[in-house]
Amino acid sequence: MDAINAHPWMQGETPSQAEVVAEFRSRKQLVDQSVDKEKAEKKSEQASRNAQRVMRNSGAGKEEAKQIEESKQSLPAAKQLREYEKVFA
Repeated sequence: MDAINAHPWMQGETPSQAEVVAEFRSRKQLVDQSVDKEKAEKKSEQASRNAQRVMRNSGAGKEEAKQIEESKQSLPAAKQLREYEKVFA
């Protein structure tokens, strides 16, 4: 253990706790800025992709679909159903 403590690397200066905290805060701030920038770029890229997307039948033809559904309901049934007979008591 004495050999380790005598090594020149162990004899160098060490930062105080306040210096370490300040360094980590500045690093975190840089990382947060980078993350925010990447999020903004991704959001704008997604918005441009959505602007190029073709929307088919988005509200168009609702009236026509309603008319088709009404005409289906007004048609007589194609098959007559028989009354249900209770087989088991």
